[in-house]
Amino acid sequence: MIRRSSYHGNPYIGLFIEVSESFSLFPTDVNKKLRSAVIETLNVEPIYINIAESNLNGAYAVALEDMVLLPSICSEEEVKILKEKGIDVFLVNTKFNALNNNIVIGKKGGLINPRMEEEVKKSIEDALGIELEARRIANYSTVGSVVYATNKGFLMTYKASDKEFKLVEDVLGLEGERTSLNMGTQFISLSILANSKGAVVGELTTGIELARVEQGLAFI
Repeated sequence: MIRRSSYHGNPYIGLFIEVSESFSLFPTDVNKKLRSAVIETLNVEPIYINIAESNLNGAYAVALEDMVLLPSICSEEEVKILKEKGIDVFLVNTKFNALNNNIVIGKKGGLINPRMEEEVKKSIEDALGIELEARRIANYSTVGSVVYATNKGFLMTYKASDKEFKLVEDVLGLEGERTSLNMGTQFISLSILANSKGAVVGELTTGIELARVEQGLAFI
């Protein structure tokens, strides 16, 4: 199932919320329509938290099966909230605090902004037990903004070359699709919240874009 929604009228819902297979990280001011769409479509437990004392949960956090990667600028109280929910927290000490714009994790491995510090890359690899490929995609170093993955498939910017598409398939261990969302934007992760059960996309997303989401995330 795929639904359209917005965050108080803003179609870039991926800036504000982060989701995994089992939980969602909602900012405390999330609007009811979007909250309901995410919970019902993705079948996730809601967790209400403002990461780094902001509402940009989707920019800062990378949610995995039972772990969240957070920038080290987060407060102890924020970490405590997640740990009390049984979620492991791995703090990443980097100047690239918008982790979700800089990292994408797939079934087999992941991609990371090539500008991120080598010791940070190694620490994440050790924590997750995977290898991260430091690459640009469509000339963007912020690979997490132009590639979005679940455990069933991935979406990436329509500007990616055939060579880049094959690289992402191999690195993530997934099949996917090139597309735009929200009527033409190539920054995929800013416009979608998805897991293996469904997706919520920005309200400007067109029918053609929805069809590509269905294909890329293996809903059909």
